[in-house]
This record gives sequence, structure tokens and C-alpha cells, in this order.
Amino acid sequence: MELTKKEDKILNGHEGDAKQKAMELLIRIGELYDAKRLIRISRAHVLASLINFHDAGIQVVEGFSNAGGKYCVPTTIDPVSMSMEGCDIKLPKDLITKQQRIMKAHQQMGVIPSWTCTPYLYENVPAFGEHIAWAESSAVIFANSILGARTNRMSTGLDVAAALVGKIPEFGLHLDQNRKPDVRVKINIEALNDLDYHTLGLLLGKLTRGKIPLIQGIPPDVTVDQLKNLGSGLAMTGGLALFHVEGVTPEVKYGYLKPSVGSFSETFEILRSDLDTMQSELTTTDEGIDLVVLGCPLYSIEQVKTVALKTTGRRISADMEFWIHTSPYVKWMCERQGYAKPIRKAGIKLLSGTCIVISFVKLTNIRRVMLDSARAAHLVPSEHNLDVVYASTEDCIETALQGC
Repeated sequence: MELTKKEDKILNGHEGDAKQKAMELLIRIGELYDAKRLIRISRAHVLASLINFHDAGIQVVEGFSNAGGKYCVPTTIDPVSMSMEGCDIKLPKDLITKQQRIMKAHQQMGVIPSWTCTPYLYENVPAFGEHIAWAESSAVIFANSILGARTNRMSTGLDVAAALVGKIPEFGLHLDQNRKPDVRVKINIEALNDLDYHTLGLLLGKLTRGKIPLIQGIPPDVTVDQLKNLGSGLAMTGGLALFHVEGVTPEVKYGYLKPSVGSFSETFEILRSDLDTMQSELTTTDEGIDLVVLGCPLYSIEQVKTVALKTTGRRISADMEFWIHTSPYVKWMCERQGYAKPIRKAGIKLLSGTCIVISFVKLTNIRRVMLDSARAAHLVPSEHNLDVVYASTEDCIETALQGC
């Protein structure tokens, strides 16, 4: 790799041990992917949950922090494995201590304490064409696809290194030629509801098998939350970091990419029956529910508002737990906009900074969960050995209110 004079000085330790170690890692990755140079990034987003880190990850992030590392670009941080309120799951002291060590190390390096997997909604919004270094698969695919920013999927350690140096090797989705769609997907469905976008993402991930899709048939009035949910599923089962929607996402809509019919290796057609089959496959039980949980990816202000309006003046069943996961910022806004109060009165917990997927819910007595997220429905059974019922937000709310 070709290094600038400044990069060479960092590599030789002139700007401290942390930056030197970070530069060594970046160069190693760059050489692995045949990158010719490092490019400047404008912002970063790093991982933080104990579920993803384990002891080795703690040593990595503490190593950078103890060596005096400081983030040199605005850097937000992912959710952790316990809520900021501490009222969802009672954790053993050793797990709490380990999670707090990760949080402390990042904060010592100057992270913005966002604790969210959806930084693109409020706290960390890159512009079209910005080169960034983000971890968190659902955030990465949104930034690339909906905003037109450029990032690969950063792993633990590499995300920190990029944020410390402010550089990333130029490879993968940072290059124009790697952002073109490989397959075409035709959505032949008259109307799509909120749940459909969750299901569609998971289904498309399985169909496309890591190939970037151009999706046709999504209405132009699709909402940000619906696109967020579509991307989270695609990132989960397809390992994808980018998709294009005809007439919606910027690189296709504004002509930066002009795919021709002959450029696609495969074409898929999605019918209503395909979504129905996928939805039914995600449900693993027909027994009574212990917990209703919403917010994977974390709920936006509009999504919390929807629950508040539907539960005002009502109360969830006495034999039911109901959690909504969101970010600390969204919770703060909901308090001020009056959405949090009716939710609490209904007996619902509004929890920030975590979600069920990266939590230690398997340490509780909960065995059956109802949720409106295909991503979570796909992960929770394998990650936590729990049964799930996958259903619309409205059905989740009504089940919690009426009981099983």
C-alpha cells in the first residue's frame, strides 16, 4: 500500500502507541484486500455489546484505550447487552462489570454515547458519497443504500482502528465498480404493509445469497422505517451491505448507476404467497406468550408514537411482559413529546440502549416471545433458545393488552 508521509509517521509511532497499532491493523486489512491506499473517513460507528465482544474483544478495545487512543472523527456507538434503565434483566455482577469495561473504554476514547443501532436517524447522519467506517450490519446497509454513503461492514477492532486514525483502506463498497447490482428482484404484490418489509428483507437475503439486488416494485412513498426494516433483514440472511430500490434509493434514482437488463445474473419474482410462507416459517410456537418485545432495529420516535396512541388509556394483561427497545435519544424525545407517559401507564417498559438480540434474555424465565421483527425472529431461537411468534405490531400490541 502507498502511504502518505503523515500515515508513515503514524505507522512509525510518532503519534502514539494506539494510533500505531491501529495503523498496523488497517494496513494488514488493506493488503489482504489488495487496497492501493488509505482514504479519509468523515465519521465512524463502533460495536459495544458484550454478547458480540467476549473477553478477547474487551482486551482489544481496552488495549487501544489504555494506550491513549482518542477518536479523531465523530464516532457513535452501538447498543449494549443491558438497558440504560437496568430494569429488563437482572444480570450477574461479572457480566455487568464486563459490559461496563467495554463502555468505559469507548468513552475514554471520546465516543458519542448514542447506544443505538440506528445512528443514521438522528445522531450520526452521513451525506451522499461520504466515506465512513461503520460496524452494525443494519446500520451499514442503511447508510450505503438509503443515504448513499460508503462503508464496508466493520468488525470489532477494525471499527476502532478506523475511528482512531480517521482512515480506511480503499476497497469493497468504497469503490464505484463494487456498488453495481448483480441481480434483479421484481415485487409483484399490490400493497405492502409494515410487517411485509421485515419479511421481504429476510426473504431477499436468502434468495440473493450475498449478491447486490436491484429491487423493483417498491412504492415511492415507502417510509424510512420500512426501508430500515427491509435492510435489516437483507443484512441478516444475505450478508449484504447494499441494495438498490428502483425510483427510491439515490444511486439508482438520480442516475449514478444505470444497470441494464443484460447486466443481471439472475431475476427473482416475489409474490404475496412467498411472504406468507416466510412469515409462517418464522413462528416456532402456538403456545402462550411470556413477553412481547418491539424494537429490532431500535424503534424510531414515530414507531414509539404509534404504540403510545394505541395503548393510551389501556393496560397490558397482568400475566404479560411488554418491552419497547429504543435509543436513549429517542426515549428522551418521547418523554418531552408526551409519548412515554401513556406507555408507562399501560404497564409497558420503554427501554433504551439495548435490544433482545444482544441481551441476556436466556438467563430469565422467559421462554416464548412475540415480536414484529423478522431479524429478531430469525436470531432469537438460535441465540437464546426461545420460541417466537412473528406478527404485526398491531397484533403484538393487542396480544399484550388482552393476554394469552
